[in-house]
Amino acid sequence: MAAALPLPAHAHDVIPGIGAFGNGALHPLATPAQLMALLALGLLVGQHRPASTAAATAALLALMVALMVCLPMHRVAGDPDTERLLLGLAFVLGAATAAARSLPAPLLALLAAATGAAVALGSGPEGVDGQDRWLMLAGSGLASWLASSTLATLVGLARPPWLGIAVRVLGSWIAAAALLVLALAAALLRRGGA
Repeated sequence: MAAALPLPAHAHDVIPGIGAFGNGALHPLATPAQLMALLALGLLVGQHRPASTAAATAALLALMVALMVCLPMHRVAGDPDTERLLLGLAFVLGAATAAARSLPAPLLALLAAATGAAVALGSGPEGVDGQDRWLMLAGSGLASWLASSTLATLVGLARPPWLGIAVRVLGSWIAAAALLVLALAAALLRRGGA
């Protein structure tokens, strides 16, 4: 009988015992669109690192600044749904990674800032206030930055030639997955509107 009772719903999965910071840190890693965009950004920035450390550093700095500025603004922005934007960014970043083309440093920084802003605006904890809200936002921002920057560092340090191919393959998989989800969303929207 007790199993049939509804449990409280949370917009951001709350895992008991890990606290507000831990739950915030898990959010970008458990949200597919955010994770895809952050991983694609890390792969692309890592590809740039051996040739242009300055461009890679500027991109990761742009990501950090966008996260810091936009995380507290999610309520002002009306808690926007950034999933389609993140999927579009994941497609662009993944395709650029698969092509293994160097992007101009300002464009790379702009893509990183757009990714950071979209992740941040889509990470606001609903129904959470006070210290827990700020801890969740801090956890989300730190995990987002660490996901991209750690992957970028690992890709930048990779020496065997086959790892470069593996990075391009991962980029193409992310781009393909993002495009498929966007196409499915468009088809469902068209079907719902007809």
